[in-house]
Amino acid sequence: MESVATWTPTEKRWAQIRPLSARELLLLGDSQNIEEVTHTITMNFTKNISHKDRILYHGRTFEISGIINVGELDRELQLTCIERIGGVWQD
Repeated sequence: MESVATWTPTEKRWAQIRPLSARELLLLGDSQNIEEVTHTITMNFTKNISHKDRILYHGRTFEISGIINVGELDRELQLTCIERIGGVWQD
């Protein structure tokens, strides 16, 4: 029998979600796999988030590919994410 991964919502947070521009993709360079990163999500700092989590927003799913503690000040996080559409990676 095949195992099925399930997800459980843990908390709700305010965040800004925006698609990356072509310029931002170029600036990421080799630090990320730019063919996959599609959005950045900015939110207040929390220690309760990791690459194993995902963001759900109005039926949209974002896989977390990178987490930046902006200025290392524990105030704001910037997440680089990949939007999944219909269970498949967005091209």
